[in-house]
Amino acid sequence: MKNRWLYAVYALIALAAVAIGVERSRSPKAPTTPVAWHTQNPVLSPPSHPLPLGSSWVAKTRSINLPKSQLATAEWFWPITRSSSVSYILHDGRARWVVDGHSYTLKNPPDDPNDQFVASRNGTMLGWTIPGGGAEVMAARGTSRVISHAQAMALTANGQPVWLLESGQVVDNGHLLPWHVPGVAANTHSFIHQATTIISDNHGTLDATLIPSGQVRTLARVRQERWPILLTARAVGNGVALELERPTAIPRYLIIWVNGTSVRWYRFASPNPPEVGVFQNHLVVENLSQEKGNLAVLTPKAIHPLNVTASLFSQSAEGIIWPGPSHFVALYKTLPS
Repeated sequence: MKNRWLYAVYALIALAAVAIGVERSRSPKAPTTPVAWHTQNPVLSPPSHPLPLGSSWVAKTRSINLPKSQLATAEWFWPITRSSSVSYILHDGRARWVVDGHSYTLKNPPDDPNDQFVASRNGTMLGWTIPGGGAEVMAARGTSRVISHAQAMALTANGQPVWLLESGQVVDNGHLLPWHVPGVAANTHSFIHQATTIISDNHGTLDATLIPSGQVRTLARVRQERWPILLTARAVGNGVALELERPTAIPRYLIIWVNGTSVRWYRFASPNPPEVGVFQNHLVVENLSQEKGNLAVLTPKAIHPLNVTASLFSQSAEGIIWPGPSHFVALYKTLPS
């Protein structure tokens, strides 16, 4: 009898340990600091400068309510326009597009919705890359098209699909363009400026290729052996922001912001891939700082940690949006503290 009681206690302790482990795995993890950087400057050219950590800023937020026809228990929400939005229950892969009052269930939604969903400006066309390869484009009337050999895709302002083939060629409005993307396109969100530019890494040379001309502009050159993976790209105002990774036990990340003749950068460590977004012509990065929260805003002069913590977010005219304890939260303004 005594042994049975002890077994019960041991079982309760084990269950508690598992529960704590699960809860910790769901919580945002802080970057590991400090990091011993072995090179003074990760950007070989053009001349560049590191972005310093500046003062903390105050985040102004507001509650966002899901449309009634959206998934009530959604863990990710993207309001594209007033009449078009996507919700996503990440843990079981259920996604729904509501447009003009009609609801559509999305089959094979992307792994990373913030980086892989794209939409036309009016919200009547939706596209995404399919896990395992290919892409899908869906229209507001419910018709869809699968592009089996697409490695990456985007939609122009009027909803025309543009995609990258495994061969490195681009198909623009149904036409195969006669040039190849130099190197390897960014893993996700490789098209920017409404599918008129594609960002790629050619052995450490980060290029922007114009569509449809194929004209190449070099943005920067990095130490390729230290920063071998170009993760994603964002258009920020008149510039381009790039996120690169060095896969180590605790991965290192490098943010490069090319804005005209100014090139700024910041490198940090994070156990989880940090989300990036654009907010009021500034870059927003997750897991970059843990001073008071895990979000930070990058300006041309400094990095400003925010006093909020966000998980996987979306970006729209409503602001940066993430799930809160009882509703979705939108970052709509930042103020110096």
